[in-house]
Amino acid sequence: MHPGDPLAAGGVNVGKIKVKAWRGHTAINNVDTDVAGVGWILAENWLPYQRPSFVTPPFAGYLSGHSTYSRAAAEILTDFTGDNYFPGGMGVFHAAGDEFLVFENGPSVDIDLQWATYQDAADESSLSRIWGGIHPPFDDIPGRKIAIEVAADVFTKAETYFINIANDSVFDVPGCLDVNACNYSSLATQDNGSCSYGLTFYRDADSDGYGDAAVDSVACFALSGFVFNNDDCNDALAAVNPGLQEQCVNSIDDNCNNIIDEGCGSGAFQLKLFVEGFYQGNGFMIPNLFNEGLHINPTAVDSVMVELRQTIAPYNPVSTASALLLRNGFAVVPFYPAPGSYYIVVRHRNTIETWSKHPVFFNGSTVFFDFTKP
Repeated sequence: MHPGDPLAAGGVNVGKIKVKAWRGHTAINNVDTDVAGVGWILAENWLPYQRPSFVTPPFAGYLSGHSTYSRAAAEILTDFTGDNYFPGGMGVFHAAGDEFLVFENGPSVDIDLQWATYQDAADESSLSRIWGGIHPPFDDIPGRKIAIEVAADVFTKAETYFINIANDSVFDVPGCLDVNACNYSSLATQDNGSCSYGLTFYRDADSDGYGDAAVDSVACFALSGFVFNNDDCNDALAAVNPGLQEQCVNSIDDNCNNIIDEGCGSGAFQLKLFVEGFYQGNGFMIPNLFNEGLHINPTAVDSVMVELRQTIAPYNPVSTASALLLRNGFAVVPFYPAPGSYYIVVRHRNTIETWSKHPVFFNGSTVFFDFTKP
């Protein structure tokens, strides 16, 4: 301060330091109408921009509470909402003119403070303590950095109270945790071994109570048109199923026991075999003849040639005939030989012929030979 300065006070203040700053509470008589404004004041009279009752102690700098709390809140809001932007992309705080400040009149006009992210708002809160003279800048940034770490730990801790973690013994809810199970519970956090899974059901197209092994579906409950068993040998005919009696002389395995016309007093000659090109698994083949419109039987696969040959070289053929092969592998041979033993030979189109390993004895009774067995 030099002699002649308006603040020199007749020389009393000469040599002292003056600063241009907010003029302080002494310049305000009525907080509802007066504004202290900015001007030159003695440095010894400087006060932070706060209420007169808000004392800034004369000790060394310390972390700004506005820097730590505000940034921690911003980080937690980001974690909680999954986005660091304010809803709608903009946060707004409205300060009405001459209404917002409490220790002097102001602001002079309406002001809208705007921030895109929670961090933007927290940063402005931090800076306000510097602009107000409460904290020097070196109290700010360290506070923000610490707040980021604290917020992460706080949020992780809070999750243990609001979001159950499986089998952590805190607020555990017993139940089934497997999302593939029929009784999966989204509320459960502790597996109690109660999971149950779907059962295999088989289509019952003819509604006779017996299912088709070739058409199945796994479900948690019974499906319409499906049953639990797969015992039907012809799911297109309700008159053919394991619960019926065998009907004589119709060349059909009525009761699905793999034998045709058993107990009818007349001999029958039947085979079981699978053709590799038609086989689709589970003991069934593709009904190729029916699919191509070449046969009315919905289980018709193809025809095979069946021979009976003598048991002594040169193993001359005794009988030969074509037999219809069904999708379950069964074929009824349309002849029955004179009593005796014969090799059974099967040919299908251009495949290599297949012989029975040993001669088969025919004595007038039904003969059933299974080529699918070793």
